[in-house]
Amino acid sequence: MASRNCTSGTFGTSGTPGAPGTSATLIEFISDSFLGDGTRIAADTALLDLNILDSAALFDVVDFIHRQFAIGIPVGEVHPNNFASVRALTQLIERLQSAPQPAEVSR
Repeated sequence: MASRNCTSGTFGTSGTPGAPGTSATLIEFISDSFLGDGTRIAADTALLDLNILDSAALFDVVDFIHRQFAIGIPVGEVHPNNFASVRALTQLIERLQSAPQPAEVSR
């Protein structure tokens, strides 16, 4: 289980995963929005288990991802496994970004 490290001001045990830009952006948003005390989470911090994110906060994260990364998260992807950590969120974003986008319908 991740623990708070008061010395370094981080929450968790390891740094950001493969996509540092995406992970760093998510870490900054979640830390500032839901902790607000200058503490920084790590990529593997258990966001739901530690009650950093609750069901209402998930909608804020989904909206932030939509605005920041210009992708929508389908309802079927709003699942605790995808929001368990920044690492899981980063993997979700990368998967959605690499998925073929549906063609726009002209009217």
